[in-house]
This record gives sequence, C-alpha cells and structure tokens, in this order.
Amino acid sequence: MSKIKVLTTVASWPEALGLQRIALSKYLTEEFELIGIIDTPTKPGPYNLWDINLRGNAIKIAKEVCDRTIVVPEEIHFNRSKLFRETKEPSGSNANLRAADSLQFAYNNEILENSEKIIILDNDMFPISNFSWEQEMQEKFCKCVVHQSKGKFTKRSIDYLWSGLMFLDASTMPYKNEWSFDCGKVKGIRVDVSGQTYHWYKKIKENGLESGFQAISHLPSLQWSASDLTSAFSGELIEFINNDDRNINSNYYTEFYNNSFIHFRAGSNWNKESALIVKNRINNFTSSLTRHINL
Repeated sequence: MSKIKVLTTVASWPEALGLQRIALSKYLTEEFELIGIIDTPTKPGPYNLWDINLRGNAIKIAKEVCDRTIVVPEEIHFNRSKLFRETKEPSGSNANLRAADSLQFAYNNEILENSEKIIILDNDMFPISNFSWEQEMQEKFCKCVVHQSKGKFTKRSIDYLWSGLMFLDASTMPYKNEWSFDCGKVKGIRVDVSGQTYHWYKKIKENGLESGFQAISHLPSLQWSASDLTSAFSGELIEFINNDDRNINSNYYTEFYNNSFIHFRAGSNWNKESALIVKNRINNFTSSLTRHINL
C-alpha cells in the first residue's frame, strides 16, 4: 500500500510540525509521508510573530521533522496571476491570500499531475483519535468540509470546500485542472481561502458525481460547548479547551472535525495578536495535546 501524502502549510508556528507528526504517527492507521510547505513571511509582521528569523527556523524544523520540505517562493505573493489566472487580487500580503497561494503552489506541485492518496491539514489541525484514510474515503475522490458564505445584502449563499482538512484521491478526482484555492469573491459574495472551489463543487453536482464526494461533520468555533464533548477528548485536552481565553459565554473557540481532529484555530496569527499572547496559548495547547497523546 502506498503511503498517504500529508500536506501542511506553515506560517508562524513551525513547531506544530513536530506535534502533527507525533499525533499522526499514533492515530493514522496507514503509513504516511509528511510534507511541510513553508510559507513563513520574510519581513516582520503578525504572520511570523514579528520574528525575521522565523522563516529560516521554520525551514530548519521542517527539514528535521518532515519527510520532505517545500519552500514557497515569496515572490509568488507579488504576482498571484501566475497561480490564479482569473484572480481579482493580483497581489497581496494578508493571511488569506498567502494561505491560498501556498496551498495552490502545493497542489500544483504535489497533486495536479500525481495520483497519490492525499490529506491536507491546516498547520494547527491535529488528530486526537484513531482514523484511517481508507475507511474515511471508501472509494470516494474527495471528503472535506462544505462551508457557506452568505451575502450581506442578498439572500444568496455560496457553498465551497474548506481547506483546513481534506481527504483527496488524486488518482480519481475529476476536473483537477479546475480546482482553485483562491479566495476573493464569488458572485459578489466574499469567500475565505479555497472559496473558489465553489466552481469545482458546482460542476461535480451538475454532472451527477456527488456519489464520489462526502462532507465532513464539524463543530464550528463558538458554536459548541461542554455538552458536545465526546469520549475522544481526554481530561488533558478538556482542560485547555475550557480555559481557552478566546471562549465566549462558555462556547468553545477551538473546533472539532470528523469526530477525530481538533483545530486549535488562528495558529497562523491571522487575528494579529501580540507574539507573547500567541506563544503562551500555543505552549498551553502543546502541553495539553502532548499529555493527551502520551496517555
């Protein structure tokens, strides 16, 4: 059986690669190849915690932890039309645009012309219970979360595929050349990273191929609480989740996907918080997850 190719992009939290490898090694049934996609900014800012040395450190950590490392050229963010011919945002430096660029760069190099079994993970997404690529897919070509964006001044909505957790079979995916991780707008509605997968997903449905697609269940940020916790959560993880300073009215900021993945959320610091706050929160989470894994 071929190894599962796990792709994860890295901005401000390269140490998460080590956590992901440990968690995947314990909970993923199949053998895997971890590929670190490094896109830490070169100039100081929120997405590298104002640390100009973080890109170099991220590359070093990735080479130590990952089976392969891909460094995203910084210049692709200056001319995004090379990745997205129809983009309305030809250049940009915000977190959404950078994430879309790095994911498309990885897709073009690792998925488009290849036929492997794929998992795409956000850098702050971690399995906390056993799972299997084969069992998840069951001859599907795509399993991922369907998100919806609604227009502010219209009743229309846009369905698209969220990039934070994706199971893909590159050997059977149809219309691979039409897949886009770009964000921007679709029919006038603002969408997040991978929002342009709306067009691919729409074509799947129009051509009667939905039997090869499966949606992932999830508990969204600030829309779940203690009553939703399952046996997958140890006391160690519950301690962090309950005490997360980002919770509101006892609703959890972290997210839970596919009954097996915890999403720390904002690990790339798109909230633009201070480096100290982010590092302290990451340290607390790392301690909780490490204790959970070692049970």
